[in-house]
Parts: sequence; structure tokens; C-alpha cells
Amino acid sequence: MGHNIEHSNPFEQLEIPKNDFNLSQEFLNKYAIPYYRHIPLIEQDKSNIEIFKKNKLEFAPIILSNLLGDSNWRTQQTGAYFVAINNFNQFEEIIGKLLLKSELYFAGRIFALTLGHFNTITGLQYLLNYLDYYLTTINLYYDQREVLDTVKYLDEVNKTRNFDKYEELWEKFIYNKPFWIADVKTEDVRRKINAIKEVQKHQ
Repeated sequence: MGHNIEHSNPFEQLEIPKNDFNLSQEFLNKYAIPYYRHIPLIEQDKSNIEIFKKNKLEFAPIILSNLLGDSNWRTQQTGAYFVAINNFNQFEEIIGKLLLKSELYFAGRIFALTLGHFNTITGLQYLLNYLDYYLTTINLYYDQREVLDTVKYLDEVNKTRNFDKYEELWEKFIYNKPFWIADVKTEDVRRKINAIKEVQKHQ
């Protein structure tokens, strides 16, 4: 099951490529099932870093298009992650729109991580547009925390202050949400992006 989210938002009309076919079990066995449980990697995950490093070149653009076009969080997050690993920034617009639409559970955190890894003006704008809407819609429990962490991480990298705009909105958003961690931290984002960079190194 894809774990679709049903909600109305201002991004519904954004067009993204979708497969008009079902991915074969053979395809899933090769390009999704071995990977999705381990995403995102962290620096300490040496064994899986080596596996991802060994197989990264198998994820050609057509494979990634098929993964991102599938209506399942497992395939979408795997596609987005290998987009980051292979630096295929031609997919940045698709990933940004997938984040904004947030039609599936779980995958949004990897979309945010990929945009954070690319660290472009375009990618940042997708992150900020996400926060502009989803931090003001307090009944939607999505990937606000992960996106905000990524924005703060990019502030540290780029010497900017985009996070400041959202600090008060974040405090209002997490009010009466006892299971959400209030502190916005960047260490986790940094570890995950460092792991991507480690996978990118030559085998």
C-alpha cells in the first residue's frame, strides 16, 4: 500500500509525472526493496554505505523517473535518495513538487533531505513554500519538523537567517503536541548529508 494522504492544499494543481503502469516485482526487488528500509543512511552505517556506494550507478535517470512516478512512499523515497547520491539535479523540480503536494506518508523527509543536499535557491524556495503553508495548518502532522531542520541547516551552511521567520510559527504549531520535539536541531541533517557525500565517493 502507498499510504496516501487525503487533504486539500494549495499545491493540488501542481503537475508531476506519474507512471501509467505498475512497476514489476522484478524491478522492485532490484531497485526498491533492498534499499528503502535503510534510508536515510547516517555516517556510522558503514556496511550499508558500502552497499549503496557499490550499486549507485545502477540508478540511471530512467530508473529514478520510474521510482519517483510510482504512487508508493517506498519507491519515491528510494528514488529521491539516489537522485541526491548521483547529483541528478534535473529532478529537483519534481522532488520539490512532491514535497509540496505531500500525497504520501514518510517520503517527505527524504524529499527535504535531497533538497537540502542540493542547496540551491530553487530547492530552498520549495522548502520555504512548504513551511509557509504546512506550519500554518496545525491539524496536518506531516514533515514540518524535518523541513524546518533542513532550513536551519542551510542557514548554517549559507550564513542566512531563513529560520528566524518560522520560529514563532513553529512554537504555535507544536503547542499541545506533546510528542513533538520542540528543539530544532541541525546535527541529524548534517549526519545524513555527510552519509550521502560518503556514498558519492568513488568505489
